[in-house]
Amino acid sequence: MAEAPNPLDPAICKGQVKFRLNAQLRNRWSRRWREAGRGEPSLKLMVWEDLSSAEQEDIRSICRDLASFERTRVRPGHPQRDELDTLLFGLADLFVRWTGKTHAVEAVPYSCDSQFITFAKEALAPVGEHFEVSPKALSSRWWRCIRDVRRAWAAEAKESGNDAG
Repeated sequence: MAEAPNPLDPAICKGQVKFRLNAQLRNRWSRRWREAGRGEPSLKLMVWEDLSSAEQEDIRSICRDLASFERTRVRPGHPQRDELDTLLFGLADLFVRWTGKTHAVEAVPYSCDSQFITFAKEALAPVGEHFEVSPKALSSRWWRCIRDVRRAWAAEAKESGNDAG
């Protein structure tokens, strides 16, 4: 973001990054902008080209600081399997909603040639360097997720004395 021609471009500056950048700008610039009669600094109203070169460099500096901070929060090593499981459950939820299916997320098919596994493979392609995203690997992982959910339900049913589950 700090190296982009326009770090304030909505395609780049969004979500938590935008929120944090806006907070940093308000902390640094509020007094100066009020004294200059410019009101409160807000990313909603800022136009990159209208900012001075010093303000642009300050934004780039804040972006670098935010990136440095975020890097310290990332765990070293490869992503964990629970992260892939979370991604698969999220994709299954999207798949059910967007296809108009009426079954539960846990009923989404796990065969290698199912539409869901094909969808998941394409959606996860950008993170393929961190996870195995072949249809076979995703199918196996999704099957394990479903199996674990069903086992948990069976254990809960057994604990509650309801063996019908």
